[in-house]
Amino acid sequence: MHASPFQQTRIHKLDTKAVKRREREIWLRRFRRAGFLVFVALVTVGAISTAAGTRIVADGLVRSSVVTLTAPAQVRVGAWAVRAGGSVEVGDALVELTPTVPDGRRAELRAAWDASLAQLAWFDAGGELEASGHEQRVDRVASARRSEALELAESRRLAQVVVVRREEYRLAEAAAAESRQALTALEAADDATETQQLLDLHRAELEARQAKTEEARASELAAEGLRPRRVAEDATAAAEIEAARLATARAGQDLADVERTNAMELARAALEREAQQITVSAARIAEAEAGVAAARGRAAAWASEAAHHEALGTAEPVRPEAIRSARRARLEADVRLAEAAYRSHVQVFGDRTLLAATAGVVDEILVLEGSIVGPGTALARFHDSASCEITIFASPSATSALAVGDPCSIHCPADGRVAPATIHSIGHVWIDAPEQLGRSSGQARVAVTLTLDEERSPFSANARIKAAFQTDRWTALKQRVLGWFQR
Repeated sequence: MHASPFQQTRIHKLDTKAVKRREREIWLRRFRRAGFLVFVALVTVGAISTAAGTRIVADGLVRSSVVTLTAPAQVRVGAWAVRAGGSVEVGDALVELTPTVPDGRRAELRAAWDASLAQLAWFDAGGELEASGHEQRVDRVASARRSEALELAESRRLAQVVVVRREEYRLAEAAAAESRQALTALEAADDATETQQLLDLHRAELEARQAKTEEARASELAAEGLRPRRVAEDATAAAEIEAARLATARAGQDLADVERTNAMELARAALEREAQQITVSAARIAEAEAGVAAARGRAAAWASEAAHHEALGTAEPVRPEAIRSARRARLEADVRLAEAAYRSHVQVFGDRTLLAATAGVVDEILVLEGSIVGPGTALARFHDSASCEITIFASPSATSALAVGDPCSIHCPADGRVAPATIHSIGHVWIDAPEQLGRSSGQARVAVTLTLDEERSPFSANARIKAAFQTDRWTALKQRVLGWFQR
Protein backbone atom coordinates (compact mmCIF):
# COMPACT_ATOMS: atom_id res chain seq x y z
CA MET A 1 0.00 0.00 0.00
CA HIS A 2 1.43 3.30 -1.10
CA ALA A 3 1.19 6.46 0.99
CA SER A 4 -0.34 9.61 -0.27
CA PRO A 5 1.81 12.57 -1.22
CA PHE A 6 0.77 14.36 1.98
CA GLN A 7 1.80 11.46 4.13
CA GLN A 8 5.13 11.14 2.33
CA THR A 9 5.89 14.84 2.97
CA ARG A 10 5.09 14.46 6.64
CA ILE A 11 7.29 11.40 7.00
CA HIS A 12 10.16 13.25 5.30
CA LYS A 13 9.88 16.16 7.73
CA LEU A 14 9.88 13.84 10.72
CA ASP A 15 12.99 12.06 9.44
CA THR A 16 14.78 15.37 8.93
CA LYS A 17 14.07 16.49 12.52
CA ALA A 18 15.29 13.16 13.93
CA VAL A 19 18.52 13.39 11.95
CA LYS A 20 19.18 16.94 13.12
CA ARG A 21 18.47 15.97 16.72
CA ARG A 22 20.83 13.02 16.43
CA GLU A 23 23.54 15.23 14.99
CA ARG A 24 23.18 17.72 17.84
CA GLU A 25 23.49 14.94 20.44
CA ILE A 26 26.64 13.64 18.72
CA TRP A 27 28.27 17.06 18.67
CA LEU A 28 27.29 17.74 22.30
CA ARG A 29 28.83 14.39 23.36
CA ARG A 30 32.03 15.20 21.46
CA PHE A 31 32.21 18.64 23.09
CA ARG A 32 31.79 17.21 26.58
CA ARG A 33 34.49 14.58 25.96
CA ALA A 34 36.90 17.23 24.65
CA GLY A 35 36.21 19.47 27.65
CA PHE A 36 36.85 16.60 30.07
CA LEU A 37 40.14 15.77 28.35
CA VAL A 38 41.19 19.42 28.47
CA PHE A 39 40.34 19.54 32.22
CA VAL A 40 42.36 16.39 32.94
CA ALA A 41 45.31 17.76 30.99
CA LEU A 42 45.19 21.05 32.89
CA VAL A 43 45.03 19.27 36.26
CA THR A 44 47.94 16.99 35.34
CA VAL A 45 50.11 19.85 34.16
CA GLY A 46 49.32 21.85 37.33
CA ALA A 47 50.14 18.93 39.62
CA ILE A 48 53.41 18.25 37.80
CA SER A 49 54.43 21.91 37.81
CA THR A 50 53.56 22.23 41.52
CA ALA A 51 55.32 19.09 42.81
CA ALA A 52 58.17 18.61 40.37
CA GLY A 53 61.60 18.92 41.94
CA THR A 54 60.32 19.56 45.51
CA ARG A 55 63.03 19.74 48.22
CA ILE A 56 61.85 18.93 51.75
CA VAL A 57 63.96 19.72 54.84
CA ALA A 58 62.89 18.56 58.33
CA ASP A 59 64.44 18.51 61.81
CA GLY A 60 64.95 15.33 63.79
CA LEU A 61 66.75 13.51 66.61
CA VAL A 62 69.16 10.56 66.85
CA ARG A 63 68.56 8.30 69.84
CA SER A 64 71.14 5.66 70.79
CA SER A 65 71.58 3.38 73.79
CA VAL A 66 74.11 4.96 76.16
CA VAL A 67 76.64 2.76 78.04
CA THR A 68 78.38 4.06 81.20
CA LEU A 69 81.70 2.57 82.31
CA THR A 70 82.22 2.44 86.11
CA ALA A 71 85.18 1.71 88.37
CA PRO A 72 85.11 -1.82 89.93
CA ALA A 73 86.96 -0.71 93.11
CA GLN A 74 89.05 2.17 94.48
CA VAL A 75 91.56 2.66 91.67
CA ARG A 76 93.87 5.19 90.08
CA VAL A 77 92.94 6.05 86.49
CA GLY A 78 95.77 5.80 83.95
CA ALA A 79 96.14 7.20 80.45
CA TRP A 80 93.07 6.98 78.23
CA ALA A 81 93.56 5.19 74.91
CA VAL A 82 90.53 6.95 73.38
CA ARG A 83 89.15 10.45 73.34
CA ALA A 84 85.72 12.04 73.12
CA GLY A 85 84.21 11.56 69.68
CA GLY A 86 86.40 8.55 68.83
CA SER A 87 85.07 5.15 67.76
CA VAL A 88 85.75 1.91 69.62
CA GLU A 89 85.28 -1.75 68.76
CA VAL A 90 84.46 -4.69 71.00
CA GLY A 91 87.51 -5.57 73.11
CA ASP A 92 89.43 -2.33 72.50
CA ALA A 93 91.57 -1.15 75.44
CA LEU A 94 90.16 2.02 76.98
CA VAL A 95 92.15 2.84 80.15
CA GLU A 96 94.52 1.27 82.69
CA LEU A 97 93.21 0.99 86.28
CA THR A 98 95.57 0.49 89.25
CA PRO A 99 94.26 -0.37 92.76
CA THR A 100 95.23 2.05 95.53
CA VAL A 101 94.36 -0.16 98.54
CA PRO A 102 96.84 -2.91 99.60
CA ASP A 103 95.40 -6.32 98.73
CA GLY A 104 96.28 -9.02 101.24
CA ARG A 105 93.73 -11.43 99.84
CA ARG A 106 95.61 -11.54 96.54
CA ALA A 107 98.78 -12.81 98.27
CA GLU A 108 96.76 -15.47 100.14
CA LEU A 109 95.17 -16.76 96.93
CA ARG A 110 98.54 -16.81 95.15
CA ALA A 111 100.08 -18.76 98.03
CA ALA A 112 97.21 -21.27 97.91
CA TRP A 113 97.70 -21.69 94.17
CA ASP A 114 101.47 -22.25 94.58
CA ALA A 115 100.84 -24.74 97.40
CA SER A 116 98.43 -26.76 95.27
CA LEU A 117 100.96 -26.80 92.40
CA ALA A 118 103.72 -27.94 94.76
CA GLN A 119 101.50 -30.67 96.15
CA LEU A 120 100.70 -31.91 92.66
CA ALA A 121 104.43 -31.91 91.72
CA TRP A 122 105.31 -33.82 94.90
CA PHE A 123 102.62 -36.38 94.14
CA ASP A 124 103.90 -36.82 90.57
CA ALA A 125 107.42 -37.32 91.95
CA GLY A 126 106.21 -40.32 94.01
CA GLY A 127 105.52 -38.50 97.25
CA GLU A 128 102.77 -40.95 98.21
CA LEU A 129 103.56 -44.60 98.92
CA GLU A 130 101.53 -47.00 96.96
CA ALA A 131 99.83 -49.80 98.80
CA SER A 132 97.43 -52.45 97.71
CA GLY A 133 94.15 -53.91 98.74
CA HIS A 134 93.04 -53.51 102.34
CA GLU A 135 95.96 -51.23 103.34
CA GLN A 136 94.97 -48.67 100.75
CA ARG A 137 91.35 -48.68 101.92
CA VAL A 138 92.39 -48.36 105.55
CA ASP A 139 94.72 -45.51 104.62
CA ARG A 140 91.96 -43.77 102.72
CA VAL A 141 89.51 -44.16 105.60
CA ALA A 142 92.06 -42.86 108.13
CA SER A 143 92.99 -39.97 105.86
CA ALA A 144 89.34 -39.07 105.33
CA ARG A 145 88.67 -39.22 109.07
CA ARG A 146 91.67 -37.00 109.77
CA SER A 147 90.54 -34.54 107.16
CA GLU A 148 87.03 -34.60 108.62
CA ALA A 149 88.41 -33.89 112.10
CA LEU A 150 90.55 -31.05 110.77
CA GLU A 151 87.62 -29.54 108.90
CA LEU A 152 85.41 -29.81 111.98
CA ALA A 153 88.11 -28.10 114.07
CA GLU A 154 88.40 -25.41 111.42
CA SER A 155 84.63 -24.92 111.43
CA ARG A 156 84.66 -24.57 115.23
CA ARG A 157 87.50 -22.06 115.00
CA LEU A 158 85.65 -20.08 112.38
CA ALA A 159 82.51 -20.21 114.53
CA GLN A 160 84.50 -18.66 117.36
CA VAL A 161 85.74 -16.05 114.91
CA VAL A 162 82.10 -15.31 114.03
CA VAL A 163 81.33 -14.84 117.72
CA VAL A 164 84.31 -12.48 118.09
CA ARG A 165 83.29 -10.55 114.99
CA ARG A 166 79.74 -10.19 116.25
CA GLU A 167 81.08 -8.94 119.58
CA GLU A 168 83.19 -6.38 117.68
CA TYR A 169 80.10 -5.38 115.72
CA ARG A 170 78.12 -4.97 118.98
CA LEU A 171 80.91 -2.89 120.53
CA ALA A 172 81.10 -0.75 117.41
CA GLU A 173 77.35 -0.16 117.52
CA ALA A 174 77.56 0.69 121.24
CA ALA A 175 80.41 3.13 120.58
CA ALA A 176 78.44 4.68 117.74
CA ALA A 177 75.42 5.07 120.04
CA GLU A 178 77.60 6.73 122.69
CA SER A 179 79.02 9.06 120.07
CA ARG A 180 75.53 9.95 118.91
CA GLN A 181 74.49 10.66 122.52
CA ALA A 182 77.60 12.76 123.08
CA LEU A 183 76.95 14.67 119.89
CA THR A 184 73.31 15.21 120.90
CA ALA A 185 74.41 16.35 124.37
CA LEU A 186 76.94 18.75 122.87
CA GLU A 187 74.30 20.18 120.55
CA ALA A 188 71.84 20.54 123.47
CA ALA A 189 74.57 22.11 125.62
CA ASP A 190 75.41 24.42 122.75
CA ASP A 191 71.75 25.53 122.57
CA ALA A 192 71.63 26.03 126.37
CA THR A 193 74.91 27.95 126.29
CA GLU A 194 73.59 30.27 123.59
CA THR A 195 70.50 30.95 125.75
CA GLN A 196 72.68 31.64 128.81
CA GLN A 197 74.87 33.94 126.74
CA LEU A 198 71.82 35.97 125.69
CA LEU A 199 70.71 36.24 129.34
CA ASP A 200 74.21 37.33 130.44
CA LEU A 201 74.33 39.87 127.63
CA HIS A 202 70.97 41.38 128.64
CA ARG A 203 72.02 41.39 132.28
CA ALA A 204 75.29 43.15 131.42
CA GLU A 205 73.46 45.75 129.37
CA LEU A 206 71.08 46.38 132.29
CA GLU A 207 73.97 46.76 134.73
CA ALA A 208 75.74 49.15 132.34
CA ARG A 209 72.61 51.29 132.14
CA GLN A 210 72.35 51.35 135.92
CA ALA A 211 76.00 52.36 136.18
CA LYS A 212 75.42 55.19 133.72
CA THR A 213 72.38 56.35 135.74
CA GLU A 214 74.36 56.35 138.96
CA GLU A 215 77.20 58.21 137.28
CA ALA A 216 74.80 60.90 136.03
CA ARG A 217 73.24 61.18 139.43
CA ALA A 218 76.62 61.49 141.16
CA SER A 219 77.63 64.24 138.73
CA GLU A 220 74.44 66.18 139.54
CA LEU A 221 75.05 65.84 143.29
CA ALA A 222 78.65 66.97 142.87
CA ALA A 223 77.49 70.03 140.93
CA GLU A 224 75.07 70.96 143.69
CA GLY A 225 77.74 70.50 146.37
CA LEU A 226 75.72 67.87 148.25
CA ARG A 227 78.37 65.09 147.71
CA PRO A 228 82.14 65.21 147.31
CA ARG A 229 83.71 64.98 143.89
CA ARG A 230 85.28 61.64 144.82
CA VAL A 231 81.89 59.96 144.62
CA ALA A 232 81.70 60.75 140.87
CA GLU A 233 85.24 59.50 140.36
CA ASP A 234 84.46 56.28 142.21
CA ALA A 235 81.39 55.77 140.04
CA THR A 236 83.43 56.32 136.87
CA ALA A 237 86.07 53.84 138.01
CA ALA A 238 83.38 51.30 138.88
CA ALA A 239 81.86 51.66 135.38
CA GLU A 240 85.26 51.11 133.77
CA ILE A 241 85.82 48.03 135.94
CA GLU A 242 82.41 46.68 134.96
CA ALA A 243 83.13 47.26 131.24
CA ALA A 244 86.45 45.39 131.60
CA ARG A 245 84.66 42.57 133.36
CA LEU A 246 82.11 42.36 130.55
CA ALA A 247 84.86 42.27 127.94
CA THR A 248 86.59 39.47 129.86
CA ALA A 249 83.31 37.55 130.05
CA ARG A 250 82.77 37.93 126.30
CA ALA A 251 86.31 36.67 125.59
CA GLY A 252 85.68 33.67 127.83
CA GLN A 253 82.41 32.96 126.03
CA ASP A 254 84.15 33.11 122.63
CA LEU A 255 86.79 30.67 123.89
CA ALA A 256 84.07 28.36 125.18
CA ASP A 257 82.29 28.51 121.78
CA VAL A 258 85.51 27.51 120.00
CA GLU A 259 86.04 24.63 122.41
CA ARG A 260 82.44 23.42 121.95
CA THR A 261 82.79 23.61 118.16
CA ASN A 262 85.99 21.57 118.30
CA ALA A 263 84.36 19.04 120.59
CA MET A 264 81.39 18.66 118.20
CA GLU A 265 83.70 18.21 115.20
CA LEU A 266 85.67 15.55 117.09
CA ALA A 267 82.42 13.80 118.03
CA ARG A 268 81.22 13.80 114.43
CA ALA A 269 84.56 12.41 113.23
CA ALA A 270 84.41 9.67 115.88
CA LEU A 271 80.85 8.84 114.77
CA GLU A 272 81.97 8.51 111.13
CA ARG A 273 84.91 6.28 112.13
CA GLU A 274 82.63 4.04 114.17
CA ALA A 275 80.15 3.79 111.28
CA GLN A 276 82.99 2.63 109.04
CA GLN A 277 84.03 0.14 111.73
CA ILE A 278 80.45 -1.20 111.78
CA THR A 279 80.55 -1.73 108.01
CA VAL A 280 83.93 -3.50 108.22
CA SER A 281 82.70 -5.69 111.09
CA ALA A 282 79.60 -6.70 109.12
CA ALA A 283 81.76 -7.67 106.13
CA ARG A 284 84.05 -9.71 108.39
CA ILE A 285 81.06 -11.49 109.92
CA ALA A 286 79.77 -12.43 106.46
CA GLU A 287 83.21 -13.70 105.41
CA ALA A 288 83.63 -15.74 108.60
CA GLU A 289 80.15 -17.28 108.25
CA ALA A 290 80.94 -18.21 104.65
CA GLY A 291 84.16 -19.86 105.86
CA VAL A 292 82.21 -21.84 108.49
CA ALA A 293 79.76 -23.08 105.85
CA ALA A 294 82.60 -24.07 103.50
CA ALA A 295 84.49 -25.91 106.28
CA ARG A 296 81.36 -27.80 107.30
CA GLY A 297 80.72 -28.73 103.67
CA ARG A 298 84.26 -30.06 103.29
CA ALA A 299 83.91 -32.02 106.55
CA ALA A 300 80.68 -33.58 105.28
CA ALA A 301 82.42 -34.50 102.01
CA TRP A 302 85.30 -36.15 103.89
CA ALA A 303 82.83 -38.05 106.12
CA SER A 304 80.98 -39.27 103.02
CA GLU A 305 84.25 -40.40 101.45
CA ALA A 306 85.26 -42.22 104.67
CA ALA A 307 81.91 -43.98 104.82
CA HIS A 308 82.23 -44.92 101.17
CA HIS A 309 85.66 -46.47 101.68
CA GLU A 310 84.52 -48.25 104.84
CA ALA A 311 81.69 -49.76 102.83
CA LEU A 312 84.23 -50.86 100.21
CA GLY A 313 86.11 -52.82 102.91
CA THR A 314 83.88 -55.84 102.30
CA ALA A 315 83.99 -55.49 98.53
CA GLU A 316 86.75 -56.43 96.15
CA PRO A 317 90.05 -54.55 96.59
CA VAL A 318 90.61 -51.32 94.68
CA ARG A 319 93.50 -51.31 92.25
CA PRO A 320 96.42 -48.99 93.10
CA GLU A 321 96.33 -47.43 89.63
CA ALA A 322 92.71 -46.33 90.07
CA ILE A 323 93.44 -44.90 93.52
CA ARG A 324 96.44 -42.95 92.30
CA SER A 325 94.54 -41.69 89.26
CA ALA A 326 91.67 -40.50 91.45
CA ARG A 327 94.06 -38.75 93.84
CA ARG A 328 95.81 -36.99 90.98
CA ALA A 329 92.49 -35.93 89.46
CA ARG A 330 91.50 -34.40 92.82
CA LEU A 331 94.83 -32.56 93.08
CA GLU A 332 94.42 -31.22 89.55
CA ALA A 333 90.93 -30.03 90.43
CA ASP A 334 92.35 -28.24 93.48
CA VAL A 335 94.97 -26.56 91.28
CA ARG A 336 92.31 -25.40 88.81
CA LEU A 337 90.09 -24.05 91.58
CA ALA A 338 92.98 -22.16 93.21
CA GLU A 339 94.03 -20.70 89.84
CA ALA A 340 90.46 -19.65 89.01
CA ALA A 341 90.04 -17.98 92.42
CA TYR A 342 93.32 -16.08 92.02
CA ARG A 343 92.63 -14.94 88.46
CA SER A 344 89.09 -13.90 89.31
CA HIS A 345 90.33 -11.82 92.23
CA VAL A 346 93.06 -10.21 90.09
CA GLN A 347 90.55 -9.45 87.36
CA VAL A 348 88.26 -7.62 89.78
CA PHE A 349 90.70 -6.05 92.26
CA GLY A 350 94.11 -6.14 90.52
CA ASP A 351 95.77 -4.13 87.79
CA ARG A 352 93.52 -4.33 84.79
CA THR A 353 92.81 -2.78 81.44
CA LEU A 354 89.23 -1.66 81.00
CA LEU A 355 87.93 -3.00 77.67
CA ALA A 356 85.00 -1.89 75.53
CA ALA A 357 82.05 -4.27 75.93
CA THR A 358 80.28 -3.06 72.77
CA ALA A 359 81.21 -1.10 69.68
CA GLY A 360 80.26 2.57 69.68
CA VAL A 361 81.34 6.20 69.81
CA VAL A 362 82.77 7.84 72.96
CA ASP A 363 80.54 10.74 74.02
CA GLU A 364 82.51 12.07 76.99
CA ILE A 365 85.31 11.13 79.39
CA LEU A 366 84.30 11.97 82.97
CA VAL A 367 87.55 11.27 84.90
CA LEU A 368 90.98 12.69 84.10
CA GLU A 369 94.23 10.74 84.05
CA GLY A 370 95.78 10.30 87.49
CA SER A 371 92.51 10.69 89.41
CA ILE A 372 91.64 8.33 92.27
CA VAL A 373 88.01 7.20 92.23
CA GLY A 374 85.90 4.89 94.36
CA PRO A 375 83.88 1.83 93.36
CA GLY A 376 80.90 2.59 91.12
CA THR A 377 82.24 5.96 89.93
CA ALA A 378 81.33 6.73 86.30
CA LEU A 379 84.48 6.88 84.15
CA ALA A 380 83.19 7.46 80.60
CA ARG A 381 80.03 7.32 78.51
CA PHE A 382 79.65 6.10 74.94
CA HIS A 383 76.70 5.08 72.79
CA ASP A 384 76.14 2.00 70.69
CA SER A 385 76.53 3.10 67.08
CA ALA A 386 75.03 -0.12 65.70
CA SER A 387 71.62 0.36 67.36
CA CYS A 388 70.35 3.88 66.86
CA GLU A 389 66.89 5.27 66.09
CA ILE A 390 66.58 8.29 63.80
CA THR A 391 63.27 10.16 63.76
CA ILE A 392 62.39 13.38 61.95
CA PHE A 393 59.30 15.53 62.39
CA ALA A 394 57.88 17.07 59.21
CA SER A 395 54.64 18.84 58.31
CA PRO A 396 51.77 16.74 56.90
CA SER A 397 51.90 18.62 53.58
CA ALA A 398 55.60 17.74 53.18
CA THR A 399 55.17 14.07 54.09
CA SER A 400 52.35 13.65 51.55
CA ALA A 401 55.02 13.62 48.82
CA LEU A 402 57.17 11.03 50.65
CA ALA A 403 56.98 7.24 50.56
CA VAL A 404 58.65 4.35 52.36
CA GLY A 405 61.97 3.57 50.69
CA ASP A 406 62.71 7.13 49.51
CA PRO A 407 66.36 8.16 49.97
CA CYS A 408 67.45 11.21 51.94
CA SER A 409 70.57 12.91 53.27
CA ILE A 410 71.13 13.51 57.02
CA HIS A 411 73.25 16.42 58.22
CA CYS A 412 74.33 17.15 61.82
CA PRO A 413 74.83 20.94 62.29
CA ALA A 414 76.88 20.42 65.49
CA ASP A 415 79.84 18.59 63.94
CA GLY A 416 79.08 18.78 60.21
CA ARG A 417 78.78 15.00 59.70
CA VAL A 418 76.67 13.74 56.77
CA ALA A 419 75.23 10.26 56.18
CA PRO A 420 72.76 8.76 53.67
CA ALA A 421 69.52 7.18 54.89
CA THR A 422 66.24 5.68 53.72
CA ILE A 423 62.67 6.17 54.95
CA HIS A 424 61.69 3.15 57.07
CA SER A 425 58.18 4.14 58.16
CA ILE A 426 55.85 7.14 58.24
CA GLY A 427 53.81 7.56 61.41
CA HIS A 428 50.68 9.42 62.34
CA VAL A 429 50.23 13.15 62.83
CA TRP A 430 51.55 14.46 66.13
CA ILE A 431 50.20 17.52 67.86
CA ASP A 432 53.69 18.75 68.75
CA ALA A 433 57.36 17.87 68.22
CA PRO A 434 59.84 17.06 71.06
CA GLU A 435 61.14 19.92 73.19
CA GLN A 436 64.73 19.28 72.02
CA LEU A 437 63.80 20.65 68.60
CA GLY A 438 62.57 23.95 70.04
CA ARG A 439 59.16 23.75 68.37
CA SER A 440 56.32 25.87 69.66
CA SER A 441 53.18 24.09 70.79
CA GLY A 442 50.26 23.65 68.45
CA GLN A 443 52.23 22.72 65.32
CA ALA A 444 51.14 19.43 63.76
CA ARG A 445 54.03 17.14 62.84
CA VAL A 446 54.40 13.66 61.36
CA ALA A 447 57.05 11.32 62.81
CA VAL A 448 59.12 9.71 60.05
CA THR A 449 61.58 6.93 60.99
CA LEU A 450 64.79 6.64 58.96
CA THR A 451 67.30 3.82 58.50
CA LEU A 452 70.98 4.55 57.89
CA ASP A 453 72.56 3.03 54.81
CA GLU A 454 75.80 2.54 56.79
CA GLU A 455 76.30 -0.14 59.46
CA ARG A 456 77.53 2.33 62.09
CA SER A 457 76.05 5.68 63.04
CA PRO A 458 78.54 8.57 62.85
CA PHE A 459 76.34 10.78 65.03
CA SER A 460 76.47 11.16 68.80
CA ALA A 461 73.64 10.15 71.14
CA ASN A 462 70.65 12.54 71.25
CA ALA A 463 72.10 14.63 68.43
CA ARG A 464 69.91 17.09 66.50
CA ILE A 465 69.92 16.53 62.75
CA LYS A 466 68.40 17.86 59.55
CA ALA A 467 67.08 15.52 56.84
CA ALA A 468 66.78 16.68 53.20
CA PHE A 469 64.53 14.91 50.64
CA GLN A 470 64.45 15.53 46.86
CA THR A 471 61.23 14.29 45.19
CA ASP A 472 60.87 13.86 41.40
CA ARG A 473 57.76 14.74 39.40
CA TRP A 474 56.61 11.16 38.88
CA THR A 475 56.75 10.38 42.62
CA ALA A 476 54.90 13.60 43.42
CA LEU A 477 52.25 12.90 40.79
CA LYS A 478 51.79 9.34 42.04
CA GLN A 479 51.35 10.49 45.63
CA ARG A 480 48.88 13.20 44.64
CA VAL A 481 46.79 10.80 42.53
CA LEU A 482 46.76 8.22 45.33
CA GLY A 483 45.72 10.90 47.80
CA TRP A 484 42.93 12.07 45.46
CA PHE A 485 41.55 8.51 45.14
CA GLN A 486 41.76 7.97 48.91
CA ARG A 487 39.68 11.09 49.50
